[in-house]
Amino acid sequence: MPNHINDLFSVLSSVGKFTAHDIQQFEQKAVLKHFTKGTELLSLGQISQAVFLVVSGSTYQFELDREEIEEQVIGLYTAGDWCFNHASFVSQRGSRSVIKAYSDVVVRELSIFSIHQLLASSPAFFQLGALLERGVDRLTYFNSANNAKEKYEMLVSKNPLLLQAFPLKMIASYLNIAPETMSRLRAKK
Repeated sequence: MPNHINDLFSVLSSVGKFTAHDIQQFEQKAVLKHFTKGTELLSLGQISQAVFLVVSGSTYQFELDREEIEEQVIGLYTAGDWCFNHASFVSQRGSRSVIKAYSDVVVRELSIFSIHQLLASSPAFFQLGALLERGVDRLTYFNSANNAKEKYEMLVSKNPLLLQAFPLKMIASYLNIAPETMSRLRAKK
């Protein structure tokens, strides 16, 4: 569980360079929270006031179709991943998507207020801005002209744990491909 200083150091190292003191400050500001399966971490219309570091378990982010029946998965997150609604967090407007616990999950919640406190304490925390870029990168890649095979291969190479944590239907939705196509791609491996 990344509540130990060495684990936090690993996770934060994926964003930038932080000292042991920086890690201790982060640990103090990032509140450890537990959510049961099915609990919404961010609801539709709610303004995103925090980013979440998944410590254990899994969460997913989705938008509803026009009829508000079908979930279009736009984010899958497991331990070590940061999850937040990029558009709502940056614009401070109501969220058009939902972040929900897929399993029982433990997260470290870092509020906007805590981020500002960290930024005031050390310039190293400006590196957290890289998290904001990640929210845009996913949309750019998966909504681009890449074909289903390329999307699937990218997912397998970058985060194979998602295939164990989520059902194929959710992964297909995340990749924006038909579940049948997903099954064919997996059968070829």
